Amino acid sequence: MPSNPNFTLLKAARLIDTAAEVVQEQAAILLEGDTVRQIGTAETVHAPEGAPVQEIDYGDATILPGLVDSHVHLNGIGDGRAGDELATLPDEVLTPHPPPTRSPPAGPPKPPADTSTPA
Repeated sequence: MPSNPNFTLLKAARLIDTAAEVVQEQAAILLEGDTVRQIGTAETVHAPEGAPVQEIDYGDATILPGLVDSHVHLNGIGDGRAGDELATLPDEVLTPHPPPTRSPPAGPPKPPADTSTPA
């Protein structure tokens, strides 16, 4: 183990913990290298005394640990439009609708026409 571990303290307004199904306000995450060592509030999470620590404060942002999907749409319609373009779209484009109902065919399907000649 290195004598000076590399600690990073991440802070944000909130953290969504999907495993515990809670939203942590004034959240903090302590990383040692690329390993999560502690999750809690900014008041309770600290690097070991005297250890060098890089602090990154994300302000009013929300941290979503474990969200690794490199192509996710947390909002929008997913067709590549810029987010500010969504505000110009009519509501019916942005509101999910049930699938349209279709009338069933009238009666059984008709047999193909007989094109053979009588013998």
